[in-house]
Amino acid sequence: NTTISGNFTFGSGGGIRNAGVMTINHATIASNSAFATVAAGGGINNTLTLTMSNSIVYSNTVGFFGTPEDIYSTRFISTPNANLVGSCSGVCPSFPYSANPLLSPVTDNGGATPTMALLSTSPAIDVGSGAESTDQRVFARDGAPDLGAFEFGAAPVSAGTPIILDLRAILGGATDLGITTMRSDLRTILPLSDPYGTGQTTTPVVLVNSGGNTIVDWILIEIRDATSPTTVIFERAALIQRDGDIVDIDGSSNITIATLPSGTFHIALRHRNHMGVMASSTFTIP
Repeated sequence: NTTISGNFTFGSGGGIRNAGVMTINHATIASNSAFATVAAGGGINNTLTLTMSNSIVYSNTVGFFGTPEDIYSTRFISTPNANLVGSCSGVCPSFPYSANPLLSPVTDNGGATPTMALLSTSPAIDVGSGAESTDQRVFARDGAPDLGAFEFGAAPVSAGTPIILDLRAILGGATDLGITTMRSDLRTILPLSDPYGTGQTTTPVVLVNSGGNTIVDWILIEIRDATSPTTVIFERAALIQRDGDIVDIDGSSNITIATLPSGTFHIALRHRNHMGVMASSTFTIP
């Protein structure tokens, strides 16, 4: 459920360069460039373990003259479900090559982040399997899911009453033994945009406030599938106060989520300098 588009590198792997263990499901990787001319991979450069399902990798190029090459791989790519790939060099599985997925340009198609919509005659429609329950926009996928991050004809998933999260945590490195509040020494040099890339921004006045509710840092909230806890359904950056309360970008309100699909979930918290935690109990949205 990710769109990777419009990126370039002077090396290899214009969209993704994988030298570890990676799983890609329902991704749209298009219009990326790698300016290296040998064994590059405009969309994906893979040198180790890659599993790819329900994804589109198309219209990626290599070299300064824009030679088409969507994937370059030195290792076999596992493909348990369908994919649509324009071209592949090196060690390649049996993709349905050269089928134009008929993608629209990256734009706001609903949801929190831009996507590349499928045109109505796209060969990527209704040929997926083992799908995520929603697409990148958190719009519901149907019983015959589409390839890529965008589900054609899908409608927003509404959970009805908004979900309000009342969360608290303590960052171990920012507190001392026997003290119940954290230090906030770095608040005046914190970035105004969240460091996790979820698109949240705050204002200088929120970060320089002092007192018991002083902001300590940014933190990342994740909603994870209870059956498959490595699957992140929703993520949102927020702010953490000295007393541990996790609040919205205004520095005081609880976090509100209005569009989660039905299901059972875990809440997890992550921080750029600390180990993440996940609640052992779950919550259910009917």
